[in-house]
This record gives sequence, C-alpha cells and structure tokens, in this order.
Amino acid sequence: MQNRRNGMVIYIAMLTMLLDHIGLLFFPDIDLFRSIGRVAFPIFAWSLTKGFIHTSNRKAYFKRLLLFAVLSQLPYSFLTPQLVWRPYAFNQIAQFVLSFLVLSLLEKGRKEKAYLLPAVLLIFLPDALELWYADFSIGYGSYGILMSVLFYLVNSPVDIGIGYLCLSIYGSLSTIFTWYGYPLLVEKAIGLFWRELQSNHFLLLQGLFFQWRSFLALPLLLYEHRLPYVSLHKWTAYLFYPLHMTVLIIIYRLLYALGVV
Repeated sequence: MQNRRNGMVIYIAMLTMLLDHIGLLFFPDIDLFRSIGRVAFPIFAWSLTKGFIHTSNRKAYFKRLLLFAVLSQLPYSFLTPQLVWRPYAFNQIAQFVLSFLVLSLLEKGRKEKAYLLPAVLLIFLPDALELWYADFSIGYGSYGILMSVLFYLVNSPVDIGIGYLCLSIYGSLSTIFTWYGYPLLVEKAIGLFWRELQSNHFLLLQGLFFQWRSFLALPLLLYEHRLPYVSLHKWTAYLFYPLHMTVLIIIYRLLYALGVV
C-alpha cells in the first residue's frame, strides 16, 4: 500500500456516491444509479485504512472523523425516499469511527493479545444492536468494518481479491439475519442463501448479491498507481459528504413543493 494517496480514486468515489444518492432520492426505480454507487464504499474503506496507516497524527485523524460523523448525521438521517426521518440510522463516517477504533485495537493486539477480543466485539457490535432494535443501523455494519480490516491486514492483490469474495459471501449471509430481525438458525440462513445463489438474483447480482457489484472498485484500488495522479486536500471528501446530502435534500424539497416529485 503506497504512501502517496492518488486523489483520482477519491474523486471517483465521490462521483459514484453522488449518483447513488441521486438515484435513491429521485430515481428509486432505476437500478443503474444504485449499481454505480456500489463502487464508492470500498474506495472510502480503503482510504480510511490507508489514512490510518500513513497519517502522522492519529489523534487529529480520529477527531476529524468524529467531527464529520456528527455533522453528517442530520442530513444522512433524512436521506431516504420521500425524506423519511431515520433517527437511529447512523452514517458511513460513524461506521469509519468504529473501523478506526478496531484497527487501533488490532494494531495493539499484535503486541498484547488482550486487545483482540475488544476488537472482535466492536466489529460485531453494530449487527448485535440492529438485531436488538431493527431500526438501528451504522453504515454497512460488521461487513463495512471488516472491509477496512481486510485492507489493513492484506496487501497482495490476489489475497485481497479472495478476501473480498469471502467478505461478500459473509455480507450476504449477515444481511439475511438483519432482514429477519432475529438470529436465524445457521442452516436456515444458508438455505436462503443457497436459493438466492440458484436464482437469477445471483446472475444479475440482485437481492442478497447486490453489494457484490462493488467488485468494480477493486481494479481502481489495486492499480491506483497507474491512474493519472490528482492531488486531494484532506478536507475535500469530508466536506463533500454532508454538503452533497444537504443540497440533494433541499432540491428534493423544492421539487416536492412544486409537485415535480
């Protein structure tokens, strides 16, 4: 993982996230927007890990994450079709706060094994809370945190590809549990997964497999050094996240008032 960060991939992530959210609000029946948006999250998870490894000031980095997690919460809680308020749905940067803490514990766990158990518990905390209260969510839950862990622990492109596949399978299975809102028996969950696997949902990457379209982000990350280099200010992506959601919500409200949506 190279030290110099190529802003090109972050700009791609911001663009695809913008298209994803435009589709969410204005074109919920058009699959293309949400499909393109699958590219964004792996890039941001990769960027978090890269920042964690190479930052010269971990405390400042963590404070920045925490600040924008708070600033982004209000617009994020309204970012749903028809702007339905979700007070217990927490944004992606809030999940990255947890990811940062997990990576910190894993790093300490290399010397003191006692830190590994809290790291594991923190990884699965969002899923446990969602099982306890269905309206609660933090980003992509344990799947999202584990993606940062994958990029932290693995460097080989082949190993990252294999790990990403395994993580995608895990993400699909964990979705079954959160969809049903209670702990399913393992065999029942695997049975549902197997039926999805045999259906057109797998071939079209729909249903449980929709997030698998995020595989399109891997070439951008693995061959980042071959892309044209673009500089990126460290505040750009942070500011873009709450601002673009706020602007989209305002536009939606104006169009709604005019009877357009």
